[in-house]
Amino acid sequence: MGKGKAARLGLLAAAVVTALPALAADDADTNRQLQRLMERVEQLEKRNAELEQALQPRATGANSQIEARLKALEERNTRLDSALSTEDVSEKEPELAARLKAVEYQALDIQKQAKVIDSIEGFSAGANFTTVAQRASGIDNNGTQLNYRADIMVTRQPS
Repeated sequence: MGKGKAARLGLLAAAVVTALPALAADDADTNRQLQRLMERVEQLEKRNAELEQALQPRATGANSQIEARLKALEERNTRLDSALSTEDVSEKEPELAARLKAVEYQALDIQKQAKVIDSIEGFSAGANFTTVAQRASGIDNNGTQLNYRADIMVTRQPS
C-alpha cells in the first residue's frame, strides 16, 4: 500500500475523531471502532514500511545493473566517436565505425565517377584510322610504300 493511501486513512480517522467528538465521547461502541481503525492504520503503516524496506535492496541491485549497462554503453559510444573522428580505417576500432567509413568511401568513389561522367556530358568523340599500301609495278621490287592517316574528332553538342 502506498504512502498516499496510508496518509489518507490516517487523515480519515483524524477527521472522524475531530468531526464527531460528541458521538465519540457518548458512544462506547464508536470509541471501540475508532480505536480499531487507528490500530489498523498503524498496522498498515508498519506493513508499508516493511515493504518499502524490502524493495530497497532490489532497487539498489537493479540500479547497479542499469548503471553498469549505462557505463558500458557510454564507453562504447566514446570509442565509436573517437573512431569516427579520424579518417583512417583501423582494425582496432569498432566494427560499426569501420563499416560506416567503408560505405562513405564507396559513396565518395561513386560521386567522383559521376563527376567525371557529368564533365564529359554533351561531348562526342570519333576516331578514324586509314591505311594505304602502294606498290609500283614494273620498277624495282623495293618500291612498296605504306601510308596511314588517323583522324580524331571531339565535338560539343549544343545544349
